[in-house]
Amino acid sequence: MTDHTSLSARRTVAVVHPYLRWGGSEACALWAIEALKKDYDVTLITGGGADLIEKNRFYGTNIQPDEIHCEVISPALVFRKIRGFHAIRDFKLVRYCQKNADRFDVMFSLYNSICFGKKGIQYILDPTFNSEWLNRIAGDPSGIKGFFYKDTPLRKLYLWIGDRLTGSSLEEIQGNLTIVDSDWTASAVKTFLGISAETVYPPVPQEFPQTNWAEREDGFICLGRINYEKRIGDIIVILEKVRALGRNIHLHIIGTIGDQRYLQSLKPLITKNKDWVFLNTNVSNQEKTQLLVSHKYGIHGRANEPFGIAVAEMVRAGCLVWVPGGGGQVEIVAHADLTYSNIEEAAHKVNSVMMDEPRQDMLRGHLKQRMLQFSTDRYAEGIRKTVERFIEEN
Repeated sequence: MTDHTSLSARRTVAVVHPYLRWGGSEACALWAIEALKKDYDVTLITGGGADLIEKNRFYGTNIQPDEIHCEVISPALVFRKIRGFHAIRDFKLVRYCQKNADRFDVMFSLYNSICFGKKGIQYILDPTFNSEWLNRIAGDPSGIKGFFYKDTPLRKLYLWIGDRLTGSSLEEIQGNLTIVDSDWTASAVKTFLGISAETVYPPVPQEFPQTNWAEREDGFICLGRINYEKRIGDIIVILEKVRALGRNIHLHIIGTIGDQRYLQSLKPLITKNKDWVFLNTNVSNQEKTQLLVSHKYGIHGRANEPFGIAVAEMVRAGCLVWVPGGGGQVEIVAHADLTYSNIEEAAHKVNSVMMDEPRQDMLRGHLKQRMLQFSTDRYAEGIRKTVERFIEEN
């Protein structure tokens, strides 16, 4: 491999992200900057949220304002107060990138595909580009979101308008160098876009204090944004069945509220089981950390998650975590004892592991090894190699 320090002495890299909030894609963008800032002249181009002090504190990065350049291209006024509409909301940002692409040796989108007007790098994290794949992972959500997810003439028109506003074309997307967040996503990208992609697993930066397994509670954590596709109702039913087998367990649902209507639909089930189901919304990072390291188990309900940063966080905190048998989260746990295909199988597998301490020890050791795949160092290495490869080939 070429020595990137000498190769990149005058190389410029634009790291592009639509808007830096507090999710997994933001961790990918910030740790990519961290990986590249020493050897490249890095410019962050984003729609907003570029408060490096706050982002460093949250994500564990150490990006100083004098180490990079930052260019903020605010969304059109109509999109500044509302979320969603990803196909069209970032058209100003995309057009800016196209107009300024020749200023940079490398244009690098850290959130899905962008047509830069020349070949670039794209990190595909979720399926906003394809209705069939989107429906596969989102299920059938309620309300306006569910209406727009359906493959209707209106959605086709919406996506067509997005392509016109951003100048997007499948041919140009296929011409970019593509990396993805899981082997599962790579398979979907190949199926739906005809692109061969390399997997670079996202970083899981948070460090958790070590706690003695015997001192942890026989309880479960469900972590992540509270919305329909997380299938939290199914998780409660699974653990109800485990409790019926004699296990004195409880559940903490930890996350921000993504869908208020879905939360209201869960309230009767939570109230019915209020003695052992606890709703912890909008908790601080310190409170979340304490809950994670004081419980033995985690469980995830979303099917076909492209990666599953919440799953990786629970594993990183030392929990044994069960996930549905599809999507990138399977690559995180990578063990048949920790995947399930339906409610009954999940309850059976959970109970079997809970009653078998030697198997718990084996699975904990297995997951500890798996987490080496999701370190910030491993991610940084993947990002640097991707940029090196792009420069060498172009």
